[in-house]
Amino acid sequence: MFPKAVGTLKAHGLFFCKKEKEPMNLVLIGYRCSGKTVTGRELAGRLGRPFMDTDALVVREAGAPVADVVRKEGWEHFRDLESGVIRRLAARDGLVIATGGGVVVREENIQVLRAGGWLVWLDAGPSELVRRMMNDREHADQRPALGEGDPFEETNGVLRERAPLYRKAADLCVETDRLTPTETAARIMTSIPR
Repeated sequence: MFPKAVGTLKAHGLFFCKKEKEPMNLVLIGYRCSGKTVTGRELAGRLGRPFMDTDALVVREAGAPVADVVRKEGWEHFRDLESGVIRRLAARDGLVIATGGGVVVREENIQVLRAGGWLVWLDAGPSELVRRMMNDREHADQRPALGEGDPFEETNGVLRERAPLYRKAADLCVETDRLTPTETAARIMTSIPR
């Protein structure tokens, strides 16, 4: 069921690759507002691991919010920065990584993350994602529109394009529509390869 499910869960909550005996990264993928950052922080605390958010690292590297980077330099430039961050994180071990929602649009990102990580897709329907976006005013300016028009139509359209990519990349899918981040983290903890 889990193609990357190799290794052993140790009492202290680390799971290992059989070959390298190093802690695998736990990588969260999914659309914006699917809960990757909050769930990632929860998982990192439970596992005693460092937490890394690729969007936050891109913002720090660029010296500007994602929306500004995209507006001034374009999506391609943002994706280049994101890919660089992902390569650097994937070279490390034992991290919990929350990725940006579009990480799957570049196959190279998934290949690099899969080489030493276990990927979990946090899935949610478009209605729930739009509800979360509307309620998250604190980060609204950090999420540039992916198109013009109705947020539900945009979300639904992008999900239709990306869902097959998330599905292909994921070792596990957790539907988060009716789960809190704590409940989502608990589901992931029970599914970590043993």
